[in-house]
Amino acid sequence: MSNLKASVQRLAAFSVANPLFRQPPVFPMNQMPIVVEELGRKFDGDIDDKPLEKELEALLQKFLRGRRDFSRREVSNLPFLIYHPKCTMDHVKQIIQQLNFKKDRHLSRLAYVFFARYDDTPKTNLLRIILKNVLDGKLAEDKFLSTMLNQIYRCRAWLLDNTKCMVTMAALYLKAQDIDKVLNYVGLLNWKSESNFLLQSMLHLFNSTQLTAAMGVNFLQKIAVEPEIYAKIFPMVASRLIPMVDKEVTSLGIQDIKKKCLDIFYKLLGDPRFGEKTRKWDNVSLEAKNIYIRWLAEDDLELFFKVIDQTAVDRMWSYRRKFWKAYLPYISNTWLFLGRRATQVLRQLGDHRSHGELGSGESSQSVFVFQIRDYVFSEWSHNGKLRIWPITSVPEFFGRRSITRSDFTRYACIQDYVHASPASYSWQGRVSNWIFNTCGIRKTVQDWGL
Repeated sequence: MSNLKASVQRLAAFSVANPLFRQPPVFPMNQMPIVVEELGRKFDGDIDDKPLEKELEALLQKFLRGRRDFSRREVSNLPFLIYHPKCTMDHVKQIIQQLNFKKDRHLSRLAYVFFARYDDTPKTNLLRIILKNVLDGKLAEDKFLSTMLNQIYRCRAWLLDNTKCMVTMAALYLKAQDIDKVLNYVGLLNWKSESNFLLQSMLHLFNSTQLTAAMGVNFLQKIAVEPEIYAKIFPMVASRLIPMVDKEVTSLGIQDIKKKCLDIFYKLLGDPRFGEKTRKWDNVSLEAKNIYIRWLAEDDLELFFKVIDQTAVDRMWSYRRKFWKAYLPYISNTWLFLGRRATQVLRQLGDHRSHGELGSGESSQSVFVFQIRDYVFSEWSHNGKLRIWPITSVPEFFGRRSITRSDFTRYACIQDYVHASPASYSWQGRVSNWIFNTCGIRKTVQDWGL
């Protein structure tokens, strides 16, 4: 809240509470909230009456026809034409000539357009120069009526430096560890929802060499709660942050950061392997996408075994867990099918990721389906066989919403194994040899033995 709004509210409270306040106010005190709201919009910097698209189109046509008999409202709306594709640099200069920068309204609207449409173009650079010249020519003692313009004036050296403004903003975010606190300080908080300047500065933050994985995930959590503002930069953030987290987890073993990163991007971008949201990963780097798919495989495997720990009677699952963990780097797709009881267990574990429904057999049963090279594998809970198919000879299992036992058994597998004598590594040795001979992946008892 601005100092103006706070002062008006204090005045209202004082006039009601103080018995010495005998003079009746010039307007009814029950109208004070309306006054506070109106003054707040005017002087806190909100652009509350932006022109409608139809109004702007009419203004553009009038401007392009060479007419300059503008009303006061039309003049104040001219800055909104600057980034229109039909508006050339000469047109921008003509618009600037129409504005009166002694008026807060004209200056604030030009500033709004600059920060909202900020990019690396000649138009943005011209607006930067004009704003800097106007603000630099302002005497420090001459205050703007707009609180926000006063804040922008105070921070103009940071905000309007062509070479350092993004680096400076990133440094401020890192120092404060609070995005809104920084935006409020520099005067841009009220324009947060429409600021490309903010988005560009956040990209610089995530690309900063001073950013650690822990700090990056902390900032990711902050922007994830406002996807309507930051959605455009999520793919770029994922491209930068996922490899960084993976590298630090590998060297430092900070698994909780990785889990947070996994869950947040799953919520924001969905599953990159299948489903309707795969297109959200189109602009994520291949490196980050592959790392994330590996994370999903690891997490699906862990979830499968956590469910099994509470639903299956077979207590020899530790051998299977260790065996398949050795092959995680080669698993490209994973999917869980869970019975009703197994689904309840998963929810109790606090996981709400998508999975398929297993519609036959015991409700506590579950199936882990995964792909290694050109083959599909299925592992069953409750002592079920390991089955293997060529990926071309079975229907699409991954991402499937429901399945039954007969869907697995009706397609002849090329290989199946009973998990016999796990303590002596009987089945593990046979499966490991098959994977080596068929897929070319060599793992030994040193990799998968307990």
